[in-house]
Amino acid sequence: MYDLLCLARDKITKTQMVYRANLNFHVVDGYIDFLLGKTFITRSDYGQRWPMYELTERGQHLLALLEELYSPSLLSYVKDKSGMIGCSRRVPQSPL
Repeated sequence: MYDLLCLARDKITKTQMVYRANLNFHVVDGYIDFLLGKTFITRSDYGQRWPMYELTERGQHLLALLEELYSPSLLSYVKDKSGMIGCSRRVPQSPL
């Protein structure tokens, strides 16, 4: 969904979404229906050969929240000596 929101910043067709996000039409159809239903994107049919999808103001707000959530500062992991990333110390480690 994040990728499709990023792609919809500029007007984009469903076919472009499929190829740029490396998904199939069935999956993209489901995401488009969801995003349209929640008014995160809009569909415009006028003046174009194919329907175009574009991010709404509400979609821009969601995208900003997702970008903040996935920012490198929030996703920084501590790497321990074992090479495990994000390993919780609450789980006992094997003596092996």
